[in-house]
Amino acid sequence: MAEQNGPNDRPQADPDPGDGELVEQVRDLLARVRRWNWRTTSGLASELGIERERLWRVLRAHVSRGDRIIRHHARPSRRMETLWGLIERVGEDPDLPPLTRADYPEADDGLAADVAAAAPLVFVSHSHRDGASALEIARELAQAGVEPWLYKTGIEVDQAIIAAVDGALRQARAFTVYVSGRSLGSQWVHKEFGFVLAELGISTLVVLDGGDAGLLECFDTSLARDGSHRKVKQYARTQAERLQPRSPDDWVRIAANFGAGLFEYLEKGGCAAFYPRPPQGGPASPPGATTLQEWASSLV
Repeated sequence: MAEQNGPNDRPQADPDPGDGELVEQVRDLLARVRRWNWRTTSGLASELGIERERLWRVLRAHVSRGDRIIRHHARPSRRMETLWGLIERVGEDPDLPPLTRADYPEADDGLAADVAAAAPLVFVSHSHRDGASALEIARELAQAGVEPWLYKTGIEVDQAIIAAVDGALRQARAFTVYVSGRSLGSQWVHKEFGFVLAELGISTLVVLDGGDAGLLECFDTSLARDGSHRKVKQYARTQAERLQPRSPDDWVRIAANFGAGLFEYLEKGGCAAFYPRPPQGGPASPPGATTLQEWASSLV
């Protein structure tokens, strides 16, 4: 939906006269939305009982006034052609410009200095909540002789985000994903992991948060799959209560699906490591257990 300029503003469009009733319906709907005054065009069209193309006429007229924009969707598209997090624009209008980075990339804290020019590129997938841990993982990878790629340091200001991440994934020689109680419900991380396994087939390392006993219990491969699935859902509900994501139900659903894919990967002997290392006496290590250094060294 169109983003509002103030909390009491409502979209004012100048569409064809025949669409006047529709404009009033849109205003009425937005007036009843207390917390989020936006909808995707498909969702809003469905609620109004009209065709999406007709709603787009109203929205185009609204944004053509120059002081209003089409807002980005807050949650990821499930479709694989939009690889990273956000759909490009609400309604996915091909005439609108791509989503670009507005802030400056973070300093890489000397990561580049530790990497040789011909080092293989490793994509590091992680939740934004795990930025500090991901940087530590990247530092260990760099010290082992590979070049880590993180979105916080790898995307330039004004660069198209989706294109940058898509390009980095396709250029990567290998992929590592940091799985924590914060990333388990991330559609972004889930999608990147699934895309790499299904489409790219490059060397993949799952890095589990070794300091989270509850998470490690979910991926104890001595469990049956249905046992792991139940533990993941229970764990995800607890995490959703703690993290308060925008849509807790969606977060738990994504975590359950992501967890099922992770467990299957680990059960089949996929490479896995821990960061930090878990305490003695914890759940058994997965069949493909290794270390960051050993895995990275195998790529060089």
